Amino acid sequence: MAFTSKGRFGFVVSALTCLAGLGLGSQAHAQFQPSFTVVNSVETIHVRADGQYTQFSEAMMRAETRKGAEGLGDFKITFNETLETLEVEAAYTLLPDGTRIDVPPEKIRKQDAYAGTEYSDSKQMVIIYPQMDVGSTIYVRSRAHQKIPLFPGHFFFAQYFSPERPVENAVFNIITEPG
Repeated sequence: MAFTSKGRFGFVVSALTCLAGLGLGSQAHAQFQPSFTVVNSVETIHVRADGQYTQFSEAMMRAETRKGAEGLGDFKITFNETLETLEVEAAYTLLPDGTRIDVPPEKIRKQDAYAGTEYSDSKQMVIIYPQMDVGSTIYVRSRAHQKIPLFPGHFFFAQYFSPERPVENAVFNIITEPG
């Protein structure tokens, strides 16, 4: 492999090229561990003819690392209060030994989604899960109602799956009204 470079940047590129050629650069990728795994996600969306919809969501996510346990322990669902309503119907922690610990109602609260934006319609439901640790799983069941469609008379929904977040099972059910 021949590579000619000049300056400090070229040296870094040359060093990285050599490491990759030796197979040393691939070790970092092999050691990647996601912070959490989506164990199960079920979305059922009832769409009305006028574009409004009600979304029923159930999700279970397992903490794979300490960072994942900390992040899932303070779980947030963001929504736009002007366009939609959101209700958390159930939430609990499932410990690795199978013990279920329900989240008390006072540990589920609504707050502004972004600090310092008092005039924003973006809100978050924050769920504080008890006794989170590596291997613990959170469960959340919620219901959201899109009372004002983003595009009048039309249904719009988007879901993103990150390659850094493994998903073991995901189901989407979309039920439409005639019209």
